[in-house]
Amino acid sequence: MYTVGADPEVFLCDPKTGYPIPVCGLIGGTKAKPVPIPGLSEKGYAMQEDNVMLEFNIPPAHNADEFCATIRNARERLKMMLAEKGYGIYPHTVAEFKDDQLEGKQAATFGCSPDFDAYSNGAPAPRVNIKALGTQRYAGGHIHLGHDLKVPPFVMASFMDATIGLRSIIDGDAQYERRGLYGAAGRFRPTSYGLEYRVLSNYWVLNDDLMWSVAHTLDNLLCNMLAANSTTVKRWFAEIPWNDVRKAINEENMRLAASLARYINSHVFGPSQEENI
Repeated sequence: MYTVGADPEVFLCDPKTGYPIPVCGLIGGTKAKPVPIPGLSEKGYAMQEDNVMLEFNIPPAHNADEFCATIRNARERLKMMLAEKGYGIYPHTVAEFKDDQLEGKQAATFGCSPDFDAYSNGAPAPRVNIKALGTQRYAGGHIHLGHDLKVPPFVMASFMDATIGLRSIIDGDAQYERRGLYGAAGRFRPTSYGLEYRVLSNYWVLNDDLMWSVAHTLDNLLCNMLAANSTTVKRWFAEIPWNDVRKAINEENMRLAASLARYINSHVFGPSQEENI
């Protein structure tokens, strides 16, 4: 049994020009006090302004199909709400703003909690200096995973790198400068229910095929780990070339990512599961 959620970010745009616009003051809601998504009464659907982006939340899902359905429900309702207000969704992971669009406290506020680094055994990662972003902003597509597996959060984040992290590179998650700021391999935050995996941009949120790819890659990982015992999980961890996984993600090396994914699927997760019985 596992649960999976997400808090993706999207940019707003002017439908007439196609240019991105900051969300500041247009939608409402904050991290501390999110507001409901219109038309979705189920608990867990919410939205808020986060820096210059619109962030939305979904209720926890228990399988890949349910996860895709909740993302799709939130996304389509947001599109309807924004259209009624005269806005659209900017279909990109990075947006360039003008200096005067980034004035004010909200546009200068970034990051509510520190990130942690799976490749440093879960040690805190350096905080991002907002000045390093310049006039660019990057939209995230973070995954929230709940589970009762007896593995540390940094180990689970590493396994997520080796699966959905590599899959994201194969599927074309080009993050540009975001990788060096806060989209690097192994970025996560521990939570009371598991962890928040923070490596992905929002590249998968607006495309059903990419969303399906993320959901089912994660589902395969969790099904494997839930069926395994601690000896098997330790063997898997020892057999994955983590330096190469990190390199493939941070350098967005599609060829290396594809080669690693084939190896991990066939030679790490693929061997006989007799030791799990």
